[in-house]
Amino acid sequence: MNTAAGLLTQYAAGERNFGGYDFSEFNLAGQNLAQVNFQRVNLNVANLSGANLSGANLTQAKLNVARLSGANLTQANLAGATLNVANLVQAIAQGIDARFASFLQAEMVRIDLSGSNLRGGIFTDADLREAKLVKANLIEANFSNADLRGGILAESYLSRANLHSTNLSRADLRGADFGNAELRHEL
Repeated sequence: MNTAAGLLTQYAAGERNFGGYDFSEFNLAGQNLAQVNFQRVNLNVANLSGANLSGANLTQAKLNVARLSGANLTQANLAGATLNVANLVQAIAQGIDARFASFLQAEMVRIDLSGSNLRGGIFTDADLREAKLVKANLIEANFSNADLRGGILAESYLSRANLHSTNLSRADLRGADFGNAELRHEL
């Protein structure tokens, strides 16, 4: 499959399993790809802005520098995926499984990750201003140097999380569990 058009034609014909393919730099903006299997797919630098990826399997997918702004990732599986320097501004990602996924320097302003499992995720230097992380599993996640200003982390689980030099000003932390979390901030 060499083109986005070829992928979309096969998807329209009912094919959902595209595991292991290289779709780097594909433009799939605004496309309906619900329930697609993109396990171990290379989507580096792909444009998925506004795409419907609800229920998609993106386990161990590579989405570095990908554009996913406004995408619907509800109930998607991103376990072990890499989304370093990706743009997820205003993405809807409620209930995703992104255990041990990497979001280094990702732009995630106003993303909705409520009810998601982000255990062991790496969010170092990520921009999560005004992000919704209500009742999210953030156990052992690394938010060092991340910007969570104005974020909503109510009733989230942050036990053993690394929040070293994380900006939590104006964040809603009501009922959040910070058991054994690292909260050091150096001036």
